[in-house]
Amino acid sequence: MFRGMLFSCALLACALFLTHPQMGQMNSSAGVRTIVRARMVRIPFTTLTPRKALSTASKPVNTLTVSPGGADEQPEGPAAFDVFDDGTLLIADPLRKRLVVFDARGKFLAELKIGFAADSLQITSNGLIQARQASTGAIQLFDRASHSRSAGEAALPQTGEARLLNDRSGTVMQPLPGGTKGSLDVRFDKPGMRLLSIESLGTDSQGNTYVALEATAGGEQVDVCKYVRKYSVDGKVISEISDIPLDYYVGPVNELRVRKGVLYQMRTTPSELQVNEWDVN
Repeated sequence: MFRGMLFSCALLACALFLTHPQMGQMNSSAGVRTIVRARMVRIPFTTLTPRKALSTASKPVNTLTVSPGGADEQPEGPAAFDVFDDGTLLIADPLRKRLVVFDARGKFLAELKIGFAADSLQITSNGLIQARQASTGAIQLFDRASHSRSAGEAALPQTGEARLLNDRSGTVMQPLPGGTKGSLDVRFDKPGMRLLSIESLGTDSQGNTYVALEATAGGEQVDVCKYVRKYSVDGKVISEISDIPLDYYVGPVNELRVRKGVLYQMRTTPSELQVNEWDVN
């Protein structure tokens, strides 16, 4: 009977874990939740041949475009993305001078023909699209129908300035209620690792701040690891993500975005664009 009770308890524990995989695991020593990847969205590439670009007819509207480059050239393709509040994905397709909209599952919704190659995107707080022209660095503003808007209409989200102090610590200017700012102290105490960079990914409506950290173990070959942490309004680490892949086919300009407690990463391979998601709610 006792053995049967243990078996029933084990089944119940497994059921709870499978039902709530996004809850992550608790790091008991630090009281910090470890968040694992919840989902991956895949969007296929159309590859341009090195000698001759494909005709317009051979470029499906629902795929993105990549060029493999050459002996002295890096691959070219999507390097910029952002996410609307409803989870809709916005991705720059620079080789076709357009922006492409996909739903949260990767289904094609629309294309915005902007007439230039964009290498950075940002969705403003009021839902407009800010795109940077790759060749000039000029910033242009559009609505979701690709109509041009004036720069004064942009309401940019607040992102605190980040500063690396040494290989163990840094600070982030954290927006606080009432329009003020406070200093968030970031400590990095992983044995054998040293901190290389720190970046603020933004602060949500509850005052939680998301911070990306790059670190390495050093040595002759520098292997970089990336972590994303969620800090509470009082500066405590709530959760951490460490399973972030960093092998990119096309180097990203916009690598990470946070929307409504979900971390999004845009990652490219030779055959597809992947959007990885971690739910840190």
